[in-house]
Amino acid sequence: SISNGILISFAHMSNTSYNPLTDTVMVQLGVDWGDAIVAIEPYGMSIIGG
Repeated sequence: SISNGILISFAHMSNTSYNPLTDTVMVQLGVDWGDAIVAIEPYGMSIIGG
């Protein structure tokens, strides 16, 4: 929550896409980590974070 300021929601920026030409994945800001992991798994990709 925020009492005095601006809150920006990225909930509608929740797309994940795979580009086979560059073998890269694009994950938008509003995607939850769990959803991102599930979305990229079929492409043999994984997320490294820490």
